Amino acid sequence: MSKTTSNEVSKYMTFTDFQARLAGASKSWMYARLAAGEIPPPVRFGGRALWLRSVIEAWESQIEAEQLAKLESTQADRVMA
Repeated sequence: MSKTTSNEVSKYMTFTDFQARLAGASKSWMYARLAAGEIPPPVRFGGRALWLRSVIEAWESQIEAEQLAKLESTQADRVMA
């Protein structure tokens, strides 16, 4: 794995990076979601656990799309009522 410069975004994220993207979710919350398969698992490099940035971004897009669909469905139900 090569070092990145300050202007370059790594294709990997640390636990802390991922935690920050989840609005500072607690470690216990994240570990529980990992165990339940609700968030993407890390890849292992020796003793390090890192997340692929592209996987996290795709997962975030999926969650966002699901939330928007749920919101649109709720709004449509209100209009029909």
